[in-house]
Amino acid sequence: MAFYNTVYRVGRNLYSYGRPHKLRLKAVSFSRREFDTKCFEDKIVSGRLRSSLLAHQQKVPPQMCWSLRSNMVFGGCKSTFQIYMPICTCSRLFHTSLPRKAIPPLLWVVLRPFVNVAAIVFGRLFKKIWKRLPQEKRDKIVQRLKIHKHKIAGIFGVLSFSLLLYIMIHIEEVPHTKRRRFILFSQQDMRYLCEEAEKQILESNQTKCLPPHHPQYRQIMRVMSRIMEANKKEIVESGVTSWSIYVIDEPEISNAMVLPNGTVFVFSGIMDTCSSDDQLGTVLAHEIAHVLLNHQGENLSKEHFFSLFSVLFITAVWAVLPDFAAFLSHVFASQTSNLLVRLPFSRLMETEADTVGLNLAAKACLDVREASVFWAKMALREELGCQEKPLELLSSHPSHETRQKAIDELIPEALKLRESCKCQSLSSYDPRAYFSSHKKFLVEAQKKGCLSCNSIFSSYNV
Repeated sequence: MAFYNTVYRVGRNLYSYGRPHKLRLKAVSFSRREFDTKCFEDKIVSGRLRSSLLAHQQKVPPQMCWSLRSNMVFGGCKSTFQIYMPICTCSRLFHTSLPRKAIPPLLWVVLRPFVNVAAIVFGRLFKKIWKRLPQEKRDKIVQRLKIHKHKIAGIFGVLSFSLLLYIMIHIEEVPHTKRRRFILFSQQDMRYLCEEAEKQILESNQTKCLPPHHPQYRQIMRVMSRIMEANKKEIVESGVTSWSIYVIDEPEISNAMVLPNGTVFVFSGIMDTCSSDDQLGTVLAHEIAHVLLNHQGENLSKEHFFSLFSVLFITAVWAVLPDFAAFLSHVFASQTSNLLVRLPFSRLMETEADTVGLNLAAKACLDVREASVFWAKMALREELGCQEKPLELLSSHPSHETRQKAIDELIPEALKLRESCKCQSLSSYDPRAYFSSHKKFLVEAQKKGCLSCNSIFSSYNV
């Protein structure tokens, strides 16, 4: 532990049993202990150490507090004081050093592709060594395995039980939806991992970022602020305390994404796709929901879990089968797992983000009916041939028609939530009915050969 002998002129407001005490400290000699808590915010400004108790003016009984003792020196006289921290506002006990995971998350990400290559190399090496062994030696090895089969089965059972225990330890409940899931990477881990991704995106679009005074930037900032203000509790619980927005001038890209560290990237093409603030808000709320639910961490956790079994499978295949047959088996297994596991799981997360995002938009007093209109427009664009329609079974996202139907089923509950937030009443004219009439007009225009795909996303007033 590092020791510090520092002289500060400090003015502190200490709250003990709800009573404020003003202490003026001249000389301080202390052993610094690093602690992670939501109760204090320490900042050094102009040579002064300011400590503010965020839970101030909360009268907390002594039995509901932790006591942090520290010896301070007042003009040569030693004195002891106590700082009481409410349990409800502290995240965890302080510690003398920062906690470290047994295996850093970044190491998992870096080593993963090399592990698959190592499995192939080890499998082929085992196959070559086995072929070079005399037949008598092979028979002896097989015989020994048969003799010790019970020990081998016991070892396999212990490893299986340990793996099951490891999985159960890392099972948690998804916020908002109460779904049970396996997760290795916390939101803090994901914030650390996405720093490099953020740098790469900014470097590749350095000259395309719109300034804060740009009208599109102001519109996005206004909608984002509205969602954040209305969902303070959910934002704070997510642990993402800092959010930043970058609007990238790419008219051909209609997309938006939010990194786990709260960095929002919006491509300008989305502004042409969304014909109102309500539609833009539902899109942004969907992306924010991914962060609040830590979908990035869950997806990465499952990938690493499946990679463990894939390494065993790859090793076995390349050790037993000829090289060409092993290669085909490897590719077949990879595509099958992608089709049956990864893609359905990705579609599940998108549906979950649609559900939570719709609630976030409802709390922000947005017209959640516009979410259905947005996906109806996207589906119409594919229907009229303006965009290629992918097969849902082979896509990481549900089809636009599927998302529209699912959102239509959620809208009645979302409208009740919106009403409970004392929002201004919506117009009696449903925007879905407006777009239905607009859709008929566009279909007739296509038959006449005078359809413009951009008119699908333009503002309409039937």
